[in-house]
Amino acid sequence: MTWNAMLMAMSVAASNPALSAGRQDQEDVSTEDLAGIRAVVRRQIVALRAGDVQTAWDLCSDAIQETFGKPAALLRAVRERYRPLLTATELRFGELHITPAGLGVMCHLTDEDGDERSAVYVVTRGAGGAWAVHGCVMLDGSAEVPALAA
Repeated sequence: MTWNAMLMAMSVAASNPALSAGRQDQEDVSTEDLAGIRAVVRRQIVALRAGDVQTAWDLCSDAIQETFGKPAALLRAVRERYRPLLTATELRFGELHITPAGLGVMCHLTDEDGDERSAVYVVTRGAGGAWAVHGCVMLDGSAEVPALAA
């Protein structure tokens, strides 16, 4: 699934209360799962900021590793398209969203200049049952899932 398709699905879900990740969906995620989801995202952002590309790579799903092929390619993509992950000094978590690619957790990032950006980190369960990063979509600075034109 392309990122545009995933964002479109999230946009549709966000605009339809019957499909959006409201209270009921969040209540269905166990406390342990929520902690695991947040931990894998936080660990990857900390690893990226520290330049520990191997740890950031190890936290990715098999599909993401297949897409990038090697850790250096992941780091190159982060530097080119996901720079706020490298400059974030503060991370706050928002709502969970159900996406076609997996569970998405809203992340609010603040850098040392106080500039804020938002991202949706998509996670999935790995083969061993642990949560793994399955993608990230940087948003336009707002905390809302963007509405996309058809």
